[in-house]
Amino acid sequence: MSLFSKLLGQGQAASAATSATRSVAKERLSVILSAQRGSELLEGVNMENLQRDVLAVVEVSFVVVFHTYARQLNDFYNDVVLNRSLI
Repeated sequence: MSLFSKLLGQGQAASAATSATRSVAKERLSVILSAQRGSELLEGVNMENLQRDVLAVVEVSFVVVFHTYARQLNDFYNDVVLNRSLI
C-alpha cells in the first residue's frame, strides 16, 4: 500500500473490505462443509422408509385428534341438541 493511500485513509477501507470478504468466504465455506457432513450422515439412510415412517406417525396423530374431536362433538350434540340442556 502506498503512502498516498495511507494518508487518504484508503488503506483502512481496503482492509475493512478485505476483512469483510474474508468473513463472507469463511461463512460460505462453513456452510459448504456443513452440507457435506450432513449428506455423509444421511448416506446410509433409506429416505423412502424414513418418509413412510414419518407419514405413519402423522397419520396416527391425525386419527387420534380426529376421533377426539368427533367424540367431543358427539357429546355436545347429545347434551345440547337432544337434551336441550343449555336452553
